[in-house]
Amino acid sequence: MKKIACVCIAAAFLMLSGCQVVLDTLKAEIPGLSPIIETVGSNLENSEDSIEAGGTPGWYLTHWEYYKNPYDSTETGGLVGTFANGDTYTDYHDGRGEKNNFTNLRSRKLSNGKIAASGSATTIWTDPPEYFGANDRPIIDIKRTTESTWGINEFSVSFDLEDINPGGGTAGKINFATPDGESYVQAYDGPFQMQKAVEGRAGDKRAIIFHLNGYGFKYYYEWRE
Repeated sequence: MKKIACVCIAAAFLMLSGCQVVLDTLKAEIPGLSPIIETVGSNLENSEDSIEAGGTPGWYLTHWEYYKNPYDSTETGGLVGTFANGDTYTDYHDGRGEKNNFTNLRSRKLSNGKIAASGSATTIWTDPPEYFGANDRPIIDIKRTTESTWGINEFSVSFDLEDINPGGGTAGKINFATPDGESYVQAYDGPFQMQKAVEGRAGDKRAIIFHLNGYGFKYYYEWRE
């Protein structure tokens, strides 16, 4: 039995090394070796095919997308409101930056031109993984700073249906949270982890959604067998 095991290991090594001439010589000189070598070769080919095809069930990243706040005021010029006394004000929503580094700005300007209140938050993060399995709970590193939280909603991340946009969510969404269990944060520096692992079925589609004060980023995933 030990001799057969050694032969199998040697045959596998020679195949991976491309030493076909040596293998042919061994098959000719050692009776009964040919079937063993062919079996090893077949197993190696099947392993290589599985690696090339992915072969591991799980959630695979397909693409990402930026979602713009429907109330973004960079083009509309702001939303006009009215106080009880009849005076007017204008609220501004602005989102600046790019994936992995995004700043939210809010402000309210009075009819006399003065800024009555303002808020801002900058969020920096690492991308979620390109793949995670049924028992995995992805971790994202977050660094978020705020100068003022006026008009700034708390930051959150969720795993939800692919057609859900930032600011929304289904009853079945899975939130990410800090090690202390907080799912909604303002100023924060540390890991955010998905709170529950989830298994899908072939073709299922979901998204990891970053909620950034009406703006956001979506990372789309598909379950593949």
